[in-house]
Amino acid sequence: YQKPLLTTESLIAVAVRNLDPQNKNGASFWKIVAFISLHFPYFDVNFETCKQLVKKAYGQNPHDEKEPTGSFRIKPAVVQRLYADISPVLKKDKLEIEKSMLHPKFLDIMVERFLEGEKYKHPKQ
Repeated sequence: YQKPLLTTESLIAVAVRNLDPQNKNGASFWKIVAFISLHFPYFDVNFETCKQLVKKAYGQNPHDEKEPTGSFRIKPAVVQRLYADISPVLKKDKLEIEKSMLHPKFLDIMVERFLEGEKYKHPKQ
């Protein structure tokens, strides 16, 4: 699998919003790392790189042995800016992004959950 064409900030934001669509509790360091490495096998193979990217996003030295604590939450005002960053990549390189995923068809659901956030309802509800 290739490295996804999405930025680190975008990957983390998508992970957080998918792990906590209602944006109540956010997502921990390990949940974010697990989500990214599960859905994007490049980061499963390069697990240390994935951990370092998420640590850096937490504002921590990526080479620090200490694990970040607390939870990431995505401010609703930031969602539209991030989507503006993600949207051109999705339009131009959707097939390439899907190739970087373990389950390519899950990309549309991830993006939907990311955008709808607090309003997201599981299709079976």
